[in-house]
Amino acid sequence: MEITRNVGVLPLLGCLAITAMGLLSGCSSNSAAGPRVRTDKMTSLFDRMTLDGWIQIPADSWTVRDGAMASLGAGRGVLYTE
Repeated sequence: MEITRNVGVLPLLGCLAITAMGLLSGCSSNSAAGPRVRTDKMTSLFDRMTLDGWIQIPADSWTVRDGAMASLGAGRGVLYTE
């Protein structure tokens, strides 16, 4: 007998959001040099200062702290771009 479990879409979206945040924040330290300037043709999604262009569920459940996106601990919050 095989036991299966329907985990739903919301937890998957949360995992994807966390992965995206890790990729967007990179492994940089907070140096006096400021934000890195991209010289290639990629579009930056996060300005490291605001959450402009990002949608939060539930509303106001994320903030920017030290140049990184940070959850305020409001349940299973989801964050994605417009």
